[in-house]
Amino acid sequence: MEEHKPQDTHGQDNLLYVVAGLALVFVVFAGYTIMQLNAISQQPASSSNDTEILNKLNFLESRLAVLEATSDVKPATLMLFYDSSCEFCENDNIISFFDGYAQNFANWRISLQKVDIKRQEATAVSYGVARVPALYASSADVSNNKYLKEYLTQVLSSATSGFSVSHPPNGNVIYVPKRSAMVGAACSAQNGTNLDYFYSESCTACKRLASEEGLALNPKGLGYEYAADEGLTEAKARFGSLLSVENRCIALREGDEQKCLDAVGDVNFTNAESKLAEYALDAIPVTVPTFVVDCKYVFGNLQSPSGNAIEQEICAARPDVCAKLPKASPSATATVEPSVNATATPSASASA
Repeated sequence: MEEHKPQDTHGQDNLLYVVAGLALVFVVFAGYTIMQLNAISQQPASSSNDTEILNKLNFLESRLAVLEATSDVKPATLMLFYDSSCEFCENDNIISFFDGYAQNFANWRISLQKVDIKRQEATAVSYGVARVPALYASSADVSNNKYLKEYLTQVLSSATSGFSVSHPPNGNVIYVPKRSAMVGAACSAQNGTNLDYFYSESCTACKRLASEEGLALNPKGLGYEYAADEGLTEAKARFGSLLSVENRCIALREGDEQKCLDAVGDVNFTNAESKLAEYALDAIPVTVPTFVVDCKYVFGNLQSPSGNAIEQEICAARPDVCAKLPKASPSATATVEPSVNATATPSASASA
């Protein structure tokens, strides 16, 4: 006779209760979830979240546009050479202007690099930089980055911007307007200061001129209140023996060379042209009137070359000399004001 194990009906009852309890919990949780979903669906969309998402999409879209525009553009470098020890050079204005465009140029794969040549002038010389502040870009970078090429073209295309360019081997040096300093030692006089004055015989900002018919080309008045010759005469009277002036007649236009030869002779004209190159004033475009204090401090682009304006520049370069004047000399207050062309930003439509 087979023996059977008695059935455990009590255990089966417990299992049934557990299953029923789990089913009840599931029903309650499902109902709660449905209620929450309905509540969420009835709430308006968050405007702040939408705005944030939209901003991110716009940013990604703009970055994509930049990447597409620069996909065929190689990275380039634009360098700023300056001398932090040169108080005459108005470095703060130049550096502020330079730094202000860092992000703009970064968008076009142009990195900006500042080089302080204080106690390391050989660095500037190795790049062909003769005076500072100055910008430098290699010929390869200008060729390979169409935005850098466009920017430099815009800066130099304006006859009134004051910027000029020279081309040392494999490079482009862009000299800033108004004030700069030669790389190297000065040649100051023992008891005063030397001033080289560069002008041309056809320069209406340099001297009063008349046509062949005798009509004044630049009569005194609005726009021609001073010719540099007149301002220099006033400055010489003010400084007396403290100022030694060397007039440098150069050829700026057709016919100027013969006029210089007639006015100052062959030797003086040759010396003037030599000094023009020595001071890197032969950078294109050549501008006059331009002045050099003690073979070191260069200034030009004066709105009105009056005696007072010339004196201010000399005093900024040689305050020790101006301290010897009979009364306090006005301090130099001119600031570098880049033109619209100087602050132009490359456009996406630039061509190589």
